[in-house]
Amino acid sequence: MYTFRTEHEQKLSKLFKELWKSIEKERKPLKSIKSFLPKKDAKFIEIKEQWIRLHSSYSSGLFSYYDFLVQ
Repeated sequence: MYTFRTEHEQKLSKLFKELWKSIEKERKPLKSIKSFLPKKDAKFIEIKEQWIRLHSSYSSGLFSYYDFLVQ
């Protein structure tokens, strides 16, 4: 069944798969990526790894608002 939730989940998943693939040669394994405090001299690869880590950790709840009842 097609829903906006499904469409949005698929688009975001595709985006992060492409991001993960784009840093394939220089990235760490997902399980070894740890959170860090933001700093101005953070390497771009570290920031991309954080995006991937956050998406991996929280993707299951990102679209929960579709389940909320609206009155």
